[in-house]
Amino acid sequence: SYVDRWNRKKTMFYSDLFIAFCTLCLFIVITKGYKDLSFFYLLTACRSIGSTFHAPALQASIPLLVPKHHLVRVSGLYHSIQSFSEVIAPVVGASLVVWLPIQYILLIDVIGAVAACLTLLCVQIPSLQKTKVLPDFKKELTECWHTLRRTMGILPLFVCFTLVTFVLMPVFTLFPFMTLLHFNGNILQMGVVDMGWGSGALLGGLVLACKALKSKQTLVMHTAYVILGLYLISASYLPSSAFIGFVCLTFTGGIAYSIYHALFIAIIQQNLASDMLGRTFSLIFSLSTFPSMLGIVASGYWVEAWGITSVFMISGWVIFLIGVGANFISSIKQLDNCLLYTSPS
Repeated sequence: SYVDRWNRKKTMFYSDLFIAFCTLCLFIVITKGYKDLSFFYLLTACRSIGSTFHAPALQASIPLLVPKHHLVRVSGLYHSIQSFSEVIAPVVGASLVVWLPIQYILLIDVIGAVAACLTLLCVQIPSLQKTKVLPDFKKELTECWHTLRRTMGILPLFVCFTLVTFVLMPVFTLFPFMTLLHFNGNILQMGVVDMGWGSGALLGGLVLACKALKSKQTLVMHTAYVILGLYLISASYLPSSAFIGFVCLTFTGGIAYSIYHALFIAIIQQNLASDMLGRTFSLIFSLSTFPSMLGIVASGYWVEAWGITSVFMISGWVIFLIGVGANFISSIKQLDNCLLYTSPS
């Protein structure tokens, strides 16, 4: 509610400042030699609160700056930048740990947040009509939910996205264990797998950013689900000696992940009013994250009972079937009629 009511530029600015402040407090806690983990848990939770305001405000601001026919490209570029940072960050972080104490590495994060704030000052984001009436959270969230239900195809699209996220998040946490336990790998190989996924996600985002999407968006999105499911199924059947094959498959999975995630964000931005996007993205991120947490907890018991490869195989079949089944939901197909992506001039 507040993201839609507040100035979105200021929301992102103060969120970044708050995150920088929390990181600075972490620096002070470590420098002073405090070893009580409760400080770290508290400050990490506070950083997450800042991100909770920043992410919806960012995604809700993009349609105010970008024409509809470029939203898919911008979403692809955004995911490419994110993926690039995920590929580079482990390498840079490992190098910095060798040369600097951990608390000074945190200072670099503070500097980055301040730089982000200064960059925001140079960006002009149109403001929506403001209201001085205090928000009624229950009423506005109910209105948001009704909007999702009334907009043809959005609710089933969201349900499919949430189910895929629920199944996929536990798999993310098991990547290191798949490398160590099934492929008898080491820490270096764990990093190679992460870089393979990040590089694939980088390429997938660049494909959307650089080339106009001529196919139907929902068809491409659901095809990405199918490819992602096939990746997990194939990975579960690899022998322990096929580590290179696992890396190659993971690269393909990263491409599919980036494409479906970027397209989902763009479709939401295209079909909902700008003054609803803040609370909509907040609701979507919350409802898709909570079941994922349950999935992560359940995956530990699952691995212990049936083995790690069974998690990959069953998760892959679930995502594959969601991708196939979603193509038969007529209301989702109608979302493509809102804007056809022929080559824009």
